[in-house]
Amino acid sequence: MNIKYRLSSKEKVDELKKIANNICLFINEIKNNQNLSLVNSLAVELRKLFDEKNPGNNLLERLENDLNIKLKFPDKKTRLPPQTTHVSIDDYKNNLVFSSNGRGFTRIEIIKILADKKGAHLDDQQDIIIKQSEKIFLPFGNPAKTKLILEQNHYYLLAIAITTIKVINEQIFNKYL
Repeated sequence: MNIKYRLSSKEKVDELKKIANNICLFINEIKNNQNLSLVNSLAVELRKLFDEKNPGNNLLERLENDLNIKLKFPDKKTRLPPQTTHVSIDDYKNNLVFSSNGRGFTRIEIIKILADKKGAHLDDQQDIIIKQSEKIFLPFGNPAKTKLILEQNHYYLLAIAITTIKVINEQIFNKYL
C-alpha cells in the first residue's frame, strides 16, 4: 500500500532553494567556463519549475498558491516600440521566444526540448529544432568580454534561467525568507 502525504510550504521552499542553487551553479559554469555539458541539466531544473504536464513539477505555481502570491516575470511586448512588461508565469512560459522555419517556440517548449534531449534521458527521437539550432549561433552578453557564443536553444535557455533566478530571488527569497 502506497501512503502519501502533502508537502508543506516549507518543504516546497526548501526544494526551490536546491533547484535555484543548481540553476545558479549551471549558469555560472556555462557563462564563465563555457561548460555546455550542463545545458541539459539546467533544462531539467527549469522543467521542475515550469512544466505542469508532469506530476511533481510546476513548483513555481504551486508555491504561488501556498504563499498566496502572484509572481511577475519581465517580458517584451510584441507591439512596437519594444517595451518590457510584467506577465504571469503562464504568460511567461507560453509566450513566443523565436520562430524557425515558420514554427514558433515558447519558453516551455525550449525547456522541454532540451530537457528531453540525450543527456537528460535517452529519447529515440528528438525535435528537429535541436539539429537546426546547432547551426544558429548568438552572442551572449558582450562577446568582446564574455567570448560566449551559444547555439540558439542554449542562448534562450540561459536567458530563461537568468530571468527565473532573478524573479525567485526578488519575489520569493527576499520577501519570504
